[in-house]
Amino acid sequence: MTTFFKSLQAANKFTFSLKKFRVLIIFIDSDILRVSQRKRYREEK
Repeated sequence: MTTFFKSLQAANKFTFSLKKFRVLIIFIDSDILRVSQRKRYREEK
């Protein structure tokens, strides 16, 4: 029973870090998009 609980805890930690990582990737993606849009805007001007 305790080993099962421990593995469950480890899985929860893993999914939590995965979610944080995904959020980080989304933030980086939006930053890159913003920068590229700004560059394009300058080029059009």
